[in-house]
Amino acid sequence: MTWDRVRQWLESYRNSEPALTWTKELDQRLEAHRKAYNAKPKSERKEFDLPYMSSVVPWAIGSLWAPLRPTRKFGFGESGLFERNVRELISKGVLDPAQACGQRCEQFLMPMFFPSHAQENHGDQAANVAGHLIFTLAEKTLDNYDDVVIHVCNSLPAWFQGTGKNADEEIEEEAQAILHASNWLARRDDSEELKNRPFDITIKSVTVPIQGTLEHACGLHTILTAWAILLGIPLHEQHHRRGSLPERPFLTLGTEVVNLAIAGCMNSHTIQAFLNISGMISEQDVNDKSARRGPVNTFLMDDHKLESAIDDGVLDEVLAATT
Repeated sequence: MTWDRVRQWLESYRNSEPALTWTKELDQRLEAHRKAYNAKPKSERKEFDLPYMSSVVPWAIGSLWAPLRPTRKFGFGESGLFERNVRELISKGVLDPAQACGQRCEQFLMPMFFPSHAQENHGDQAANVAGHLIFTLAEKTLDNYDDVVIHVCNSLPAWFQGTGKNADEEIEEEAQAILHASNWLARRDDSEELKNRPFDITIKSVTVPIQGTLEHACGLHTILTAWAILLGIPLHEQHHRRGSLPERPFLTLGTEVVNLAIAGCMNSHTIQAFLNISGMISEQDVNDKSARRGPVNTFLMDDHKLESAIDDGVLDEVLAATT
């Protein structure tokens, strides 16, 4: 066989190969992640079902935020209203409730939880719910030191309508608490009057895919939205996820990806592949290398890891919480 024939055969073989797709890439990567997960000690293989996603939102976001933290692009914190362990760390004196979180960062990741103890009417849905999670992104403005814009990504806008509460007022109140507790804008060394003065907050709603008819999906939507922003991937700003991935497979696969991330068995490229097939983000070309940042492996996130990391000063800014 001549070299010309060899080259022709190789070219023909390449052309006959199925094109790379996000689905194929996700399948290949998940196989490796599952093997790594199964090889871990049982204590590091905690599995959280969809209804419990809300309780691990800080860990899931932190698992990707922590390895990206050296870039100093984002601060991260939440109010601790739904995270028992954070309040415990505060009571033990392990975690300072006024701890600074990414003061040199221009943006601040703030998942928010709004509790409820009654039956709420969500449009066509009525359900007994513990509350609702949304993702917000705080951004400094250049005009005034105290001006902050809060970009709100709410996967179930009708939730606030069912409570009879004003969404913007509820969000602003929670944002004020997080901003003061985290000391993101470095007011700690100033006068008490300045430290306690309210921030001038502007609320901006961002249209994102809304969750389907199944309950308890707000935690997963919050995590995926935060991951997309961390990776610099534009969100799909429509009320419905693009593509044809049905709701049940989306929730099942998304829950697995989150569990793998919390266990430290996930990679940013795999997360990107899932975000693409899930329809949560604007469509990307799988062959566009410029759309991919360097691969980042998630950090193991659980109670022991968080406490040890804070003690070691490695992840001393993972969470900020109010008392």
